[in-house]
Amino acid sequence: MRRSPLRFTLLLVLALSTAKARPAPPPPALAAATQGSQELATKHLILQEIRRLAARRIGYGARWLPEGSSRPWVMDCSNTIRYLFLRLAGEDLGRTASDQFCRLREKGLLWSIPSDPHGRPDPLYLRTHLRPGDLLFWENTYRPERDPPITHVMVFLERTTRGRWLMVGSEPNRGFYNPRGSGPDVRFFDPFRSMGGYHRGFAYVPARLVAHGRLLGESRPR
Repeated sequence: MRRSPLRFTLLLVLALSTAKARPAPPPPALAAATQGSQELATKHLILQEIRRLAARRIGYGARWLPEGSSRPWVMDCSNTIRYLFLRLAGEDLGRTASDQFCRLREKGLLWSIPSDPHGRPDPLYLRTHLRPGDLLFWENTYRPERDPPITHVMVFLERTTRGRWLMVGSEPNRGFYNPRGSGPDVRFFDPFRSMGGYHRGFAYVPARLVAHGRLLGESRPR
């Protein structure tokens, strides 16, 4: 069956217009540069906010009244992260680390971190997939009172030129900037450092780094 010249012309025009509606992806070098600039901007915003909190000399677990709140917040790990993401993304992730874990899981923005038989996280996975602004979730840093047993949360900041990893959030130990010696600050992130645990009968349940979530930047691990 022969196509008429008019029908062939219409099909050709339709194909060309469809092709124009789907722009080609950027070259790999440009895509990498764009990703790099986004990560740099994310690091700058996070660092700016956490240093502002640290300058207020807020200790770990201290009560502090955020702007716009009618009640003081207890600035433990989860409320510090909650405050940061209210400022950076305009979203309330919830009061506890477990709430925040569940919120990101519901959004499809949470990924498990592989571990070896001893529960130690896979360093290759972390080097490959972590991005500035990713939330880091630990379970069982103390006896959990909730399900899932997520008890600690921090935010990944960067890997330095010397190969050290940094994270931000609130802990009861000393960081880089907070004169209180605890509370909201920048700290070294060592995924193999013991983060606590608890005894269950005669058995000891160690804390584990189990997942990371991403609310800032691209919405999937690379």
